[in-house]
Amino acid sequence: MYSFLHFVKGSLFTTSLLAILTRVSLILTLTMVQKAEAQKPNIILILADDVGYKTPGFDGQSSYSTPNLDAMAQQGMRFTQCHASPLCSPSRFMLLTGKYNFRNYIQWGVMDRSQKTIGNMLKDGGYRTACFGKWQLSGSDQSVHALGFDKYVLHDVLNGNGVNIGSRYKNPHLYVNANFCPIAKL
Repeated sequence: MYSFLHFVKGSLFTTSLLAILTRVSLILTLTMVQKAEAQKPNIILILADDVGYKTPGFDGQSSYSTPNLDAMAQQGMRFTQCHASPLCSPSRFMLLTGKYNFRNYIQWGVMDRSQKTIGNMLKDGGYRTACFGKWQLSGSDQSVHALGFDKYVLHDVLNGNGVNIGSRYKNPHLYVNANFCPIAKL
């Protein structure tokens, strides 16, 4: 093989072969990049209020049975060095924006719709996004979408008139993709 290549070195054959190999390599590289982009990992980010580090089973606790969370923790990626605020809304603001709270607030519990959140970044990266649970960031449907979420099932949101809908605790009313569901029972 070496002799053959040495013999044809500098010939039209070598130049054509090199051009073909370069094109094939480029096509294979582009195909691998497209395949990698098509195989984006699923991301499930959980923020739970009032749950201690040792509550889930995957952290060594045996007082509660958490088999689904244990399986997700075993198969996925865990972030174990995180810092939070002693209150739920400030922790949620920090997690969504990656900023300290003195840079987040318009007023307590109101997030500026122009903030860039993890939801916006994931959407920019081609992900479909959803949010479930307690919102408590104000602004109703428009804010949920502006802050990066396509679909949602939320409670503790404000409707367009600024009236709080539902309890924060027992049997909260759910806000499902722009529709109030006042008969929902949890």
